[in-house]
Amino acid sequence: MKEIERELSQIEPENRSCVLLFSGGIDSTVLLFMLKRMGFTINLLTINYGDRNPKETEACEALAKIAKPASFFEVELDFMRESITLYQQNGNDMMRDIIKELPTFYIPARNMIFLSIAAYYAEFLNSRFIFTGHVKEDVSLLPDVSDVFVQRLNELLKYGTYAGKKGKLKVMLPFSNISKDELVEFAVKYEVPLEYTWSCHELVDNHCGRCRGCMDRKRFMDNYERIKRNG
Repeated sequence: MKEIERELSQIEPENRSCVLLFSGGIDSTVLLFMLKRMGFTINLLTINYGDRNPKETEACEALAKIAKPASFFEVELDFMRESITLYQQNGNDMMRDIIKELPTFYIPARNMIFLSIAAYYAEFLNSRFIFTGHVKEDVSLLPDVSDVFVQRLNELLKYGTYAGKKGKLKVMLPFSNISKDELVEFAVKYEVPLEYTWSCHELVDNHCGRCRGCMDRKRFMDNYERIKRNG
C-alpha cells in the first residue's frame, strides 16, 4: 500500500495535473480524494453511456461539489450498451459467449474508448497523467484494463498524441495490484465521503442489496466501519 503512495509522491509537483476517469463508485472516489490530498490538479471526466443509472451521474456531481476539482466534464455516449442489452437486441454467438464469461454489465471495449477520450482531454488540458481507479479484480476480469493492455496503450500514446510523443502523457492504474478489500485502508486514511458514492448495477432509486456491486459495497463498508472502530 505504501508503494502506491510512494510512487505518486515521487511525481514532481509541476507534473501533478491529471484527468481522472470517474464513475461515482467507491474505487474512483477513493482515488479522487487520495489524489486531492496529495496535491494533484484533478480534471474529472465521467462518461454517460446508454445503460448507465442516472444515480451514478448524481453521485459524480455530488462528489465533485465536495472535492472541487479544477474541472468536471461529462461526455455523452448514448450508443454504448452493456453486453446483456446487446445480446437481447442482436443475439449473436459472440455476445452469447461474452455474457457467459464476463459480467452482464460488461461493455465491449469500454475502457479502451474511455481512455482514448481521456487522452483527448488530457492533451488539451496539459495533464501529464490519466488515472483510473480499477482494482485487482477488474484487471483480472476485463481485457481493456489488463497490465498488458495498459502497457501497449502507453506505447500507442507515444505515437498517437503530441503529448505522448514528448513523453508527457501516461495512463496509470494505482490500485491495479490491490484488492477492493485492501482499498478500505485508503478510504479511511483519506476520509472519503463514501455515503455519496453509488455501487448498484440495477436501475433503481436505492441500492438493491442483491447485485454484485451492492454485495461488494456491503463488505467494503463493513470493513470500513471495523477499521474505524479499531483505530
